[in-house]
Amino acid sequence: MRANYRPRPRPLGTDTARDALAHGIGWVTLYGTVSAWSLALMSFLVFGGKKAMQAEALSR
Repeated sequence: MRANYRPRPRPLGTDTARDALAHGIGWVTLYGTVSAWSLALMSFLVFGGKKAMQAEALSR
């Protein structure tokens, strides 16, 4: 009978759930910010900022 024993999970309080949600949203926001800046930097390195600026200056 002891082999099938599963302890019941304790219910979370609203304060604990709110803190966990706020903490998770902070990490998601940080991840999104770092990802966007990383992609912008990679795009700048691949496509080059100077070439685009030179082409814009020549067209004027």
